[in-house]
Parts: sequence; structure tokens; C-alpha cells
Amino acid sequence: MPLRGSEREEALGMDFTYHGEEAYATGEGAILVTPEAGIEGEVSRLNKELVAYATSVVNDGKLSILYRAEVLRSLGLTNEQLFEVTTVVSIFVKNAAFTTALQLDPTST
Repeated sequence: MPLRGSEREEALGMDFTYHGEEAYATGEGAILVTPEAGIEGEVSRLNKELVAYATSVVNDGKLSILYRAEVLRSLGLTNEQLFEVTTVVSIFVKNAAFTTALQLDPTST
């Protein structure tokens, strides 16, 4: 095993790459999404960053939220759009908690 991982391994996180687990339970160690690391794939960088941002919001990872917000701004999102994303994530989280608490079947109408 080399002393230093590849760019892709570092972007995914050494803990994840070599141990198969996330080192930070609060979302602060969220996977970095960098095109240089060769993990662009089928989903756009913007969509991956939106998922990372949403995950940070759900896990209340304050530093991760700030970092992800800056990345999203650099990708062209406005503060109004970030507010909308945060609102949508918050609504879905509350709805999921409510549905779980009431033990509602999501497939029933």
C-alpha cells in the first residue's frame, strides 16, 4: 500500500476508501466531489453538491453546511436558491419524521 492515496481516494476520504466507513458521524467528513478526482460520472457536480449540502443540513454539520454553501455559490447558485434548497430539505425532514412517528404507509393514499 502506498503512503499516499490517489486523488480519487483522497476525494472519497481515506477512511471510506481503506476502512469502508465514514469517520465523522455528524456529516463533517462528507465526501468531497471534485472533477479532478475522476468521480464526475452520470450525475452533475451541481447535483452531487446539492445532495452533499442536503446531507449536511440533515446532520446539522455546521462547518460542512458553510463549505457546501460556498461551493454551490461558486457553481452559480444564488442566496435565494440556497434558501429554497434549505427550505425544501427541512420540509422533507420534518415530513419524514412526522410520517415515521405516525407509522404512516407512504404507499397508501
